[in-house]
Amino acid sequence: MELRESISIILRELRTQKSLTHKELSRKTGLSERYIIRLEKGKHAPGVDKIFKISEALNMDPSDLVARIYVKMHP
Repeated sequence: MELRESISIILRELRTQKSLTHKELSRKTGLSERYIIRLEKGKHAPGVDKIFKISEALNMDPSDLVARIYVKMHP
């Protein structure tokens, strides 16, 4: 599985587990709603700065988020 696909799956899973809309996650991260949607569609791969913003908004450690993405890529 490719990086962007893994990110899209994990981000969507985590966002829905937290019962957040795209708009709510956008507000919490300071990233645009359009960018969040594009991440979930596999159109972008976030940089480290955005990984930190997303993980903070999801109340998780950035290393946990990266680990989940890695595991999804290498089952």
